[in-house]
Amino acid sequence: MKKTMSDNPVDRPIFIIGVGRSGTTLMQSMLHAHRDIAFTPETHFVRRYLARPAMHRLIRTGHSETFLKIIREDSDLNRLGFDFAEIVSALKKENALSLPAFYRYLLDKWRQTKQCPYIGDKDPKNIEYLNTIYDFFPGAFIIHVIRDPRAVVLSRMNAEWSKRRSFLSHVVVYNLQLQKGRREGRRLFGNRYMEVVYEDLVTKPEEECRRLCRWLSIQYDPEMLNFHKTSHQIIKGRETLWKSECFKPVQPENKDKWSGALSRKQICLIETLTYDHMLHFGYRQSGYLKDRRPFAAIIHLLARFGMWKLEIAYRLLHRLKYKAVQMQLQRHES
Repeated sequence: MKKTMSDNPVDRPIFIIGVGRSGTTLMQSMLHAHRDIAFTPETHFVRRYLARPAMHRLIRTGHSETFLKIIREDSDLNRLGFDFAEIVSALKKENALSLPAFYRYLLDKWRQTKQCPYIGDKDPKNIEYLNTIYDFFPGAFIIHVIRDPRAVVLSRMNAEWSKRRSFLSHVVVYNLQLQKGRREGRRLFGNRYMEVVYEDLVTKPEEECRRLCRWLSIQYDPEMLNFHKTSHQIIKGRETLWKSECFKPVQPENKDKWSGALSRKQICLIETLTYDHMLHFGYRQSGYLKDRRPFAAIIHLLARFGMWKLEIAYRLLHRLKYKAVQMQLQRHES
């Protein structure tokens, strides 16, 4: 698929990604508070629609009414308050109905409603769909929020949507998603990909916000630090159960919550499986593993071998899903 650049703001949206519970909502709230940036509430449009071959097939085979029925029942999309039938009808008149066109229409309509020159969408899970984003938005800006794995795992263990999953699954997901996001973000988007460390964001928020604004080539807005006053515009309904922190000012103490909440065994396992990432971002090890060095070396080797096999399976699965979407797009274009 040929990649073309555009000056249209909707072709250069800002996507915020990260392992779930890394602080992506805080980043979204700060950027949304900027006078020139409008973020939608989480739409999950990329993973639910753009990355699903069946959805592309509905449009390609002329089943737009079925597609309309599905999106009308999507509670996340309904938070935008748009008439979806009107959008589908408008695109049909231009003979331009497709999933990418529908998504662009949503983003642009939200941008115009908020009277902002820039538009953004945030979904941590998009860390797994950067290839899909690049296909449709090669000029997009990607902000990857990264947080101490011990804090992420603790938060995922307590969050309403993830607390029923196993402890080990949280550690494995962190490792695989972070690696995938960093690798594909840099490869696909180059200097339009930026990493923001959560701990820096909460301990020196103004400095980090200024850095982001320079990267986006926009003027810094002090209101970004008053994000908690406008968070209600993008965080609604059931989300408030696990995103309540964004209705308060920045809380630097949040970065060390894990130290008194995780067991010694849990900390050792997290530090073993995420060792390379912790080393790269300067996260200090607890030192617990040094107390059992002979065992630590064995655990580390076994864990790394297991992660290597999981990464191969993880990459293969996402490559197959991506290829399936590409096939549907090729059929639609032909």
